[in-house]
Amino acid sequence: MHDILEVLARHNPGLSKTALKATGKVMAAISAATAQLTTEQQRKIVSHEDKLAEALGAVVADIASRDGPPLDRSEGRAAGGSQSGSRAQ
Repeated sequence: MHDILEVLARHNPGLSKTALKATGKVMAAISAATAQLTTEQQRKIVSHEDKLAEALGAVVADIASRDGPPLDRSEGRAAGGSQSGSRAQ
């Protein structure tokens, strides 16, 4: 994660530390999900880089617009809430 933050800071010198940390977490989550795909699936994604950027932008905007507490993935629950086996959508 530290390496990701260094690269983001270097390429985005105007971002605050808070924004860098949040962006780093998003990038780490995307990287982890991508790592679970097959090589062929990864190649397909990379071949459509512009569509990927558009799709990820839409997902991030959708998640950011939702009401409710942010998800704290390190604890597997919504921040300030109790852990539950089911999630309402």
